[in-house]
Amino acid sequence: MNEPEHCAGSSTTDLYSSGERVHITVLSVGFSNIEETSNIQLLCYRSSPSSAASRDFGRTAPIPSDTSPDPPAAQNLANAVRRIRFVPTSDWEEQGFGAFYCRGSQEGYDDQTISSFFKRSDACFEPVDGRFTRTVNVGDTGVIVQMIATSSPGCSSGAIVWRKDGGAPVSGQTTTTFTFSDPIVAEDEGIYEIHYSDMRGQGRGALYRLIVRDCPAGKWGPPDCTRICDKCYNGGVCDDETGRCICPNNFRGPNCLDICRTNGGNRFGPNCEFRCTYRGDPADTCSPNQFCLPDPFGCSCDIGTQGINCDTNCASGTYGAGCTQTCHCHFSQCERYSGVCKNSPCAKLWSGENCQIPDVCDVGYYGPDCTDKCHCLFDAPCDKITGECPNRECAPFFNIYGGSALEHSMASDV
Repeated sequence: MNEPEHCAGSSTTDLYSSGERVHITVLSVGFSNIEETSNIQLLCYRSSPSSAASRDFGRTAPIPSDTSPDPPAAQNLANAVRRIRFVPTSDWEEQGFGAFYCRGSQEGYDDQTISSFFKRSDACFEPVDGRFTRTVNVGDTGVIVQMIATSSPGCSSGAIVWRKDGGAPVSGQTTTTFTFSDPIVAEDEGIYEIHYSDMRGQGRGALYRLIVRDCPAGKWGPPDCTRICDKCYNGGVCDDETGRCICPNNFRGPNCLDICRTNGGNRFGPNCEFRCTYRGDPADTCSPNQFCLPDPFGCSCDIGTQGINCDTNCASGTYGAGCTQTCHCHFSQCERYSGVCKNSPCAKLWSGENCQIPDVCDVGYYGPDCTDKCHCLFDAPCDKITGECPNRECAPFFNIYGGSALEHSMASDV
């Protein structure tokens, strides 16, 4: 019996890039009401293989100023985590608004910088989608950053001003919607700030970070971007520099298919190695904190919660980090943490532990979990079972191999 034929790389074209960044995760506590609480913290966790990484903190952009916490009271709580506690001062209610980073550094790895966001509870604006970040791709069209004016007392009715990365006001943007009239380019990445013209110094504006992947959706490896991303499930995001999936809290594995806990949160880190508390195992202990992961993932609430304050449970039929994922259950609802169906099989056309694997794979993938890659000419869909391309035509730099030859070829390329 002949082996199915696949399109496989005859060189290192589809292998991961050699550069690797430091592995850190950022958790922010008290981020949504900085003028009302004394417990404002930025915690930076390092994960294997970056257990020796050093970490430092600072302000990401001069919004509304370049003042950093005074002084950064950083300390080691344990070997894995380093914390900065923002000690309120007389001007903290205004200066505490903004974006702050943790940067991890270790010899042999590229630095990793992750930003988190802090706001006042009486902010005059809030993002419509209830998030601080959004990830888009080079070439995307119709992108907007949309805010809503709140009814907080004392907010001005003056002119609306937008700024990027703390710079000068952006010309032509005078409503609560910042519109990108052209397709997205790398230079569009940054932190977008909205405020009333006479109130910036009060720290009652709003921030939104636009993260731009340097490749079209589903592709990695700039500048050519011809390589196919690993298939990312459960809200995972493809790293445009490596092709690997960055998984949200409570999910892990090369395709984010492995669920760390089906009935609650209290798990985070690349391998779900950290907990918000070790006193019992309560489901919602990590809420209402904010988690920020390496680019291009950005920031989100913990699994099962959503909203700008991360204190609202997922609506029926949704689950995961920030409630961005859709359940696929036959007749019951799913767990808002994991997507696993409650006493119900998967809906028709879906399978897997939490019913996220489609019967028809997305273009570019095949196999029982739709995680194998096709590499067909012009990105044509391949056979879901065999991976064979239409007319046996492969994408550039890929050639036809049978099963045993495929394994030999890829092994020799490593």
